Amino acid sequence: MNYREQINKLLDKQDAKGLRKYGVSLEQNPAGILERLQHSVEEQADNLRYTLWAMDALEKQWWRFPKTKFAESNDLERQLDHVRSERVEMWTAFMTGKIGHLCEELFDVIHSCETALWLIKKQFPEIDMPSAMQAVERKNFNRGYYNVGTKGAEKCLRNESKGHLRQQLKDMVPK
Repeated sequence: MNYREQINKLLDKQDAKGLRKYGVSLEQNPAGILERLQHSVEEQADNLRYTLWAMDALEKQWWRFPKTKFAESNDLERQLDHVRSERVEMWTAFMTGKIGHLCEELFDVIHSCETALWLIKKQFPEIDMPSAMQAVERKNFNRGYYNVGTKGAEKCLRNESKGHLRQQLKDMVPK
């Protein structure tokens, strides 16, 4: 269903809801303009709450792990040193051929990097982490790291505002 169809469906639903609640359509409502504007203000306030809730949920969505205590106690240099130590543990697991342990250590590296990102976010609140992640996805798309038609490539295309990547992908798809 496209947006227009979704909007029309929502309008029909709201019309039915209004008829049930008030017994008349909006056009037939005897309320004065100030009362109607007050209803609009109340709806806008609710919309603002929903919008802020959604923004908050999206901000939390991209974090993979729970926030560690080190996001509060470490400074960035100490945390980056910890990332380096996790990297050594990862290579040790790889060299011993213990693939299950290697997987755990790879996740440790990711978790430690994420803690470093928490520290950056705390120290530099103006940094937009989801946008930074999208920039990495775009950079890696441009480098050819994603296969055409994959979820990663499609995500980059949805996030690309200029549209030139979308055309590049279309040009790459066999006709």
